[in-house]
Amino acid sequence: MLFDLDGSKLIGHNGATLGQTSCLRVEPESGIVMSILTTGGGSRVAPFT
Repeated sequence: MLFDLDGSKLIGHNGATLGQTSCLRVEPESGIVMSILTTGGGSRVAPFT
């Protein structure tokens, strides 16, 4: 997926299954990568933009 955050172009992906949620974002211009991985109760993917 492609995202636009205050003019920065991001590449990312969200995912979820029973008890697990994940979010990945890459900002190619700066080389910054962020990954969030969680485990626990319900599995719901937040609309990270």
